[in-house]
Amino acid sequence: FKQSAEQQRFRRLETPYEVTVKKLAFAKEFDAIEEILEHSLQVSKPSSEAFINRIIMLYGLAGMPQHAIKTFHRMKNLNISPTIKSFNALLNA
Repeated sequence: FKQSAEQQRFRRLETPYEVTVKKLAFAKEFDAIEEILEHSLQVSKPSSEAFINRIIMLYGLAGMPQHAIKTFHRMKNLNISPTIKSFNALLNA
């Protein structure tokens, strides 16, 4: 999965991430979820609010709200200003 995630085309697809996160959450493999999503953040070098919001929502989908909050707070370090969309993503997480 991580090797595929390094391909830009793969990172743009939401479905592989959502399916993987759902399956790992069902199996209670929270460390694996964190590893995948953190790897995605490192490989992508995120520069858009939409990308960060997606990671926040995926953490929410996994039932990992603390990680969603941590990701939200990282936006400032990435020079990304949160908007109402970011706050909504966090609230939905």
